[in-house]
Amino acid sequence: MTMTGTDPDTGTDPGTDPGTDIGAARPFPRLWPSLGWILFYMIVQFICTIAAMAVAAAGDPSTMTAAMNNPETVMSNPSIAMSVVWGLVGAGIITLMLLAMNVLKDGRAARIGLFTPSRLPLLETLGTAAVLLIGAFAVNWAYTTYVVPGVELQADIIAILKALDATTTGMILKFLAVALMAPMIEEILFRGYLQTALVQRMNHHVAIWLAALVFAAIHLQPLATPALMVLGAAFGYLYHRTGSLQTCILLHVVNNTAALVFSS
Repeated sequence: MTMTGTDPDTGTDPGTDPGTDIGAARPFPRLWPSLGWILFYMIVQFICTIAAMAVAAAGDPSTMTAAMNNPETVMSNPSIAMSVVWGLVGAGIITLMLLAMNVLKDGRAARIGLFTPSRLPLLETLGTAAVLLIGAFAVNWAYTTYVVPGVELQADIIAILKALDATTTGMILKFLAVALMAPMIEEILFRGYLQTALVQRMNHHVAIWLAALVFAAIHLQPLATPALMVLGAAFGYLYHRTGSLQTCILLHVVNNTAALVFSS
């Protein structure tokens, strides 16, 4: 599991001009298009969720109306929870399809290390991932215990997942939305696109933390932003060290799957 002859910041061959595609003239990834993809993902999530809730309301208007009249019960209502998760799955499918069209051409996947194995030996890769993730968990534990006691990193989504009925459909949707699609999309957008674009402009430490800040901010949980930022930086440093986006995606999948299991 070793990759040689690659640049430590981008995971690409150092002989390749960092400002150009492989086989293309235009730079990739670029900063503003990367931010545009992130904004697009947020908008698609919002639209798909609203559409799924509208369909649920048409099928069960009394339940949906009662929940909406009592905002405190919205996140714990099974019908609303199911519609939100359907919306997330729909948004994930749309975004992944469009991302595939964007990244699987002109050697772009190689530019961001999408299918590239880690440049580090297997044991060093696992050790680096373990140190970064354990370190992030330790910081987050201290933050949620002493700085903002009791704050949950993803309170809304946890409430929604807990409200889902324990059906096969519900379990499959939860896994697709939270443990599979979200890690793939977030790693491509925040590490593959945004962090790589920022590294071309500034010191890699600054780039990693800026990308992590955007990653935390889009979760729209102000009190949890510092903790989410630390987690994002852990993935960012793993990407920087390994040059492999697939390694980050795999670790992110493992992290989200564990969170899904423990939140159920």
